[in-house]
Amino acid sequence: MDARQQAAWREADRILDRLLDLPPERRAAALAAATLDEGVRALVQRLLAAHDCQSGPLESAPALGLAAADAADALKDRRLGRWRLLEQIGCGGMAVVYRAVSTEPPVGQQAAVKVLTLGALAGGGRERFLREQQLLSRLRHPGIVPLYDAGIAEDGTPWLAMALIDGVRIDAWCEQRRLEVEQRIDLVLRVADALAHAHRSLVIHRDIKPSNVLVDDDGHAQLLDFGIARLDDDRQAERTATALRALTPEYAAPEQFLGAPPSTAMDVYGLGALLYRILTGQSPRPQGAQGVDTQTLPPSRAVQRDADWPSPTRRLWVRRLRGDLDTVVMKALARLPEQRYASVEAMAEDLRRWRGRHPIRARPQSLRYRAGRFAARHRLGVTAAALLALTLAAGIAGTLWQAQQARQQAALAQAAQQRTAQALARSNAIRDFLFELFRTTAPGQPREQLPTTAELLAAAVEQLPERFRDDPETEAEFLDAIAEVYYQRDLPEHVELRRRLLQLRAPQRLRRPAVYAAAQADLAQSLAAVDQDESHRLFDEAIAQLERSAPDSTELAYAYRQRATLQMHRGDGAARLRDSERAWAILGGRDDVSERERFFVVAAVAAGHHQAGGYEKALGYYDQAIDLGHRVFGEAHVHPATLTLNRSGALSHLGRFAEAEAGLVASLADYERIFDKPRGSMLAAWRELELLYYRQGRYQQALQARDQWDRLLQEAEPDNREEQAKSRLWRARDLLRLGRAAEAEVLLRAAMPVLQADGGPGARNRLMAASSALRLACDRALPTMPPETREQALALAREMNGHGLVHAAEAHAVVGYCALREGDPRQALLHLQRAAELDAALPPGDAAEVAEHLLWRGQALAALGDTERARTTWAQARQLLRSADLLAHPVNAQLHRAMR
Repeated sequence: MDARQQAAWREADRILDRLLDLPPERRAAALAAATLDEGVRALVQRLLAAHDCQSGPLESAPALGLAAADAADALKDRRLGRWRLLEQIGCGGMAVVYRAVSTEPPVGQQAAVKVLTLGALAGGGRERFLREQQLLSRLRHPGIVPLYDAGIAEDGTPWLAMALIDGVRIDAWCEQRRLEVEQRIDLVLRVADALAHAHRSLVIHRDIKPSNVLVDDDGHAQLLDFGIARLDDDRQAERTATALRALTPEYAAPEQFLGAPPSTAMDVYGLGALLYRILTGQSPRPQGAQGVDTQTLPPSRAVQRDADWPSPTRRLWVRRLRGDLDTVVMKALARLPEQRYASVEAMAEDLRRWRGRHPIRARPQSLRYRAGRFAARHRLGVTAAALLALTLAAGIAGTLWQAQQARQQAALAQAAQQRTAQALARSNAIRDFLFELFRTTAPGQPREQLPTTAELLAAAVEQLPERFRDDPETEAEFLDAIAEVYYQRDLPEHVELRRRLLQLRAPQRLRRPAVYAAAQADLAQSLAAVDQDESHRLFDEAIAQLERSAPDSTELAYAYRQRATLQMHRGDGAARLRDSERAWAILGGRDDVSERERFFVVAAVAAGHHQAGGYEKALGYYDQAIDLGHRVFGEAHVHPATLTLNRSGALSHLGRFAEAEAGLVASLADYERIFDKPRGSMLAAWRELELLYYRQGRYQQALQARDQWDRLLQEAEPDNREEQAKSRLWRARDLLRLGRAAEAEVLLRAAMPVLQADGGPGARNRLMAASSALRLACDRALPTMPPETREQALALAREMNGHGLVHAAEAHAVVGYCALREGDPRQALLHLQRAAELDAALPPGDAAEVAEHLLWRGQALAALGDTERARTTWAQARQLLRSADLLAHPVNAQLHRAMR
């Protein structure tokens, strides 16, 4: 960048600052009215557009080679120093980050290379970037991402290469592992050590926030992004609008909004804000809020007001935060710098004192406070001394207590006698009712022939209202038990029975709200299959009441578990997991919970993790639940058999195919022993087995599993058009992989009208159908499907919005594949790149799908003449198959042919 270009950028930056002081709607007119060199005007227009669209192409376009400012691929394979840039892995307002590999010793070393963006050239971005190079070169600490190399490209654009950290932002890491308060404090202490090192090197970070602290799998926290850092001896204030844009409003110290000179107090505030975030799940300043007057609640109060926290966890967390941790955090977040800790080390010292149960320096050292902390450190000794004191006091008070007890016992005995009489009367009434049921169920039936269960239940339901007309409590208990039997036997009468039960419980709504709410939850459970909206409303009402009146009760835990099942049917995996874990938080540590109920709750947590994609976590819970299920229900029972089926599905997702297949075969064997006719769980097992074979490329066996599925469906529901259409779709997919395109086309044509109808079987199936039809058309090079199929596939892929990633990835990849077959490798690469972005989130079990997409990507690169990258891509695909033990997959043979 020569002197003339530098002057033009400085003038453009000066004008941009003036424009940003105006309301957005007046900026364009002000720029049009200004008398400017046309080159400067063009720069201002581009920078203003970059500001107005922070994540748009101008803001994130690399400054290197501005003519090629499109594309995340703009700098791919460009060499900067000893580094060859591979793919873009991140971008922000100041820089684009590429994964890079060293071409000189140590050859193959990987790094994250940051390159200045066009948007960052506004407001001295180049100078800030160069300053980051200089500051990082001063810092050597295990908690700070190290700088490997830095330089300036031939056109004047600076770059730097840092260690490539495979980690997760600190707040997400804490939540994923559900860390306790102490563990979160330990992480922040590591960040504090790194920050203190930077301060000792006279470097102030000024942008401490969760996304700038990454934690690797071993729990090592590393501080990164010194993009707006300053030297401690650089006291120049920054009052420009571009300087304000560089900070993060939710975590910046109040004085940063005023353009104050840099100081270590800014980092004390940032560290406090980071601690606030990982303790409460919230930033201390609401998103978008700016200025110095924003009020911040103490962490304990913020958690207390956050309805997203499960009640039992919230109460425990509030108790842990209230007091010392509130004090530490609020002192670090003080509005005035002089009211904060004098240094990061001082704040860290107080956190260590809290960790060791010592009095913290930030609180007045009263005798009562110091005694409380002493007791917390020495619980055993203090408890023994207290017991001794209590023993002495008890001896003195014993005589007085005994006199009082004598008076109370007489009243208690009388009350107990009344309760015993009531219980005896109820027991006799229930006994008489049962005997009468057996006598009157079938008048014409021989005396030696007992009534069936169905006859007994029907007679009980009919006679209950008259028999217990004057005892609604006993009627309600009887009806509750009978409704549960109907529900477990999947008999439709359970809905009406639970409506009657809720009516019987209505008089207790105010006197015993938890009992009424439990009846609401039971009715909501019954309605889940017939009226999900009404079911959800009842669950919400019941749970809200139970959270108020019985926050630690088993009734609340049961309601959470039941609502979790409804969330599954509604497709809300996150809500399902949240409710399941709330139930487990209540029941997990209790001794008065039956193994049966513990089984259902652990199974719900396992299913919640499964649906949310946490397959490894799900396996641990599945193992617990299956063990409980066998103890409670026996070896051959539908509940443990179904959990074994679901566990096999998780194993399949993880690529542990042999274990998954063994589990599925065991589940099917159990079902054969349990059921005398086809059930939905049997269909699910055959469907899972077909998918397992499909993932492994064993398409003939997948077809055989589909044959079994069709046979069972024909026996169970011969008129179910939707399920038949879905079956044709899955069979067509298997046939396409076997090269039997003509048969697949017939099946797809038959399935399409049902799959695409309003209210049909859902977006995933429509997406699979569109992708299969498109692939069929491309393979046969015939207009066998409507021309809008491609657009429909892409539209449906976008509609998935994070769900069904494997099907969305397949849709984009197949569109790319078709572009490749049509002779347009550039268009193919665009769609295959989107497929690759989705593929990155897929579990190991989908390795073959990903490998096929890489095969096509390599073919597109080869068609463009880039044989080196093509071969690298194919080698990556083969390594993926090797890691998944899928070298026998047909895709591997295609890769082998491509690489010859």
